Amino acid sequence: MTPFNSSDFRDAWTRARVRVARLNAATPLQKTFMVTGGYAFGTLVSILAVCGYEALRWALYLSDDSCMQVVVDFLIFGAVFMLTTIPSACGGFYFLRPAAGFWKVFSWAALGFALMSLASLVPFFLNLQSAAAEVSFLSILLAPAAGLGFILGAIFAPERKRRKLLLAACAAEIMAFGGWFAFAAFHAMTGAR
Repeated sequence: MTPFNSSDFRDAWTRARVRVARLNAATPLQKTFMVTGGYAFGTLVSILAVCGYEALRWALYLSDDSCMQVVVDFLIFGAVFMLTTIPSACGGFYFLRPAAGFWKVFSWAALGFALMSLASLVPFFLNLQSAAAEVSFLSILLAPAAGLGFILGAIFAPERKRRKLLLAACAAEIMAFGGWFAFAAFHAMTGAR
């Protein structure tokens, strides 16, 4: 094993800069295919994860409640999709850095979506039995994925104001999911309805 040499570091840095230069030189169509290819790969891996889970359940003869099984399949698909598409989201945000209009719309839309997630806690806190309470649960399930997307957007946002808005949206998503989780845990421990 040879000792570390400073020229090795310079060579690695030069190679990394060349890779980034090649990436920036890609045409918009190539960039689009890179990002959508990553999302297609994430979708395929997520479908395979759900199929593998179902095959395991079938092999172990586990009983199923069809309504709850749909929720479990949705959560598995969402979690695997969220994790496998992180590189695609980072690539997309990196390629969109020069588009100032995108960041303005995305940051305000993210904040609006996050505030909607916080507002969806109201039916749970008031214990309302309505269609609004059922639909608002979907917003809560999407909160971790949205929060991850907002924090990735904040990392790549070109302006400080956009970063602050995206971080505020991420914080609101964390509060929405954490508030729902704490509320559900409190009701489970106390047996209250």
